[in-house]
Amino acid sequence: DAVLAAVCAARPDTALACLSSPTECYAVPSTVWDDVERRLASPPAGKLHRLWYTPLRAASGGKFCVPAQPVEVATAEAGNVLLRDSYTHMQGPNYAFAKQIQRWRMLLARSRGHTVSANLGPMTLTRSILSNALIGAGVKGAVHFGLEPFYAATSSALLAMLLMHDLSSEASAANPGVPLASPLLLFSENALHVGSWRAAFETNTYTEVCALTYAAGKAQPYAAAAAGLAVAATAVVRGRRSKL
Repeated sequence: DAVLAAVCAARPDTALACLSSPTECYAVPSTVWDDVERRLASPPAGKLHRLWYTPLRAASGGKFCVPAQPVEVATAEAGNVLLRDSYTHMQGPNYAFAKQIQRWRMLLARSRGHTVSANLGPMTLTRSILSNALIGAGVKGAVHFGLEPFYAATSSALLAMLLMHDLSSEASAANPGVPLASPLLLFSENALHVGSWRAAFETNTYTEVCALTYAAGKAQPYAAAAAGLAVAATAVVRGRRSKL
C-alpha cells in the first residue's frame, strides 16, 4: 500500500489495477435478491434438495444453509444500497482486513483522478486450489448451489479483456470521470461472480456444504454398485436357502 501511494504521488498519470475476491462484500442490484428468493423456493440442484437444507440448518445450530439476507446501508450519494456479505470465517480477519486496505487505496486513488481497474475475479479452478483436496472439493461442489467455477485459462482471458477495457474505455467505471451512484459500485461493475451473488444461502454457511455435496456425488456410483452387489448377494443366499 505504501508503494502504491508513493508511485501515485510521484506519477499522477499512474493507473492502478487489482483483483477482488468472490469472498468479499459487494453492492448488488435488487434483482439479485429477487433471484435469491427464487433459488430458495426452487434450488438449482432440484426441489427435492429442500428436504435436507432445513434439517441440516437445524442440526448445525444455524451454521449451515442459512438463507441469504441483504444488508441495507443508507448512503448520501445513492440512497439505500443493498450489500451482499460474502466473507467467510475460514479465511479469517487478517484476510478481510488486507482486502479492505486494498479497496481503500483503490477508492482513494480514483477520487484523486487515477484510473482504477478493480474487477471481481471469478471462482477459478487454479492449480493451488486443486492442490488442496478440501478446498478443491468445495469449489467443484459449488455447482450444486448454482455457481459455475471457471478454468484458469478462461478466467485469465476474461480478466485480461476487462483490464484492457478499463484502461481504454472512457465509459468504464475505472475512469475517474465516470460518475458512480456509490463508490462501492467500482467493485461491482462487470463482476464475474459466476452466480455467487445469487446463491440462496449466506456464503459463510454453504462453502463447507459444497465439499460434502461434491464428495456425495463422487461416491454415488460406488454406492450404487455396492447396493447392486448387496442385492445380488442377497438373491444368491435366498436361492441357496430355497434349495435347502
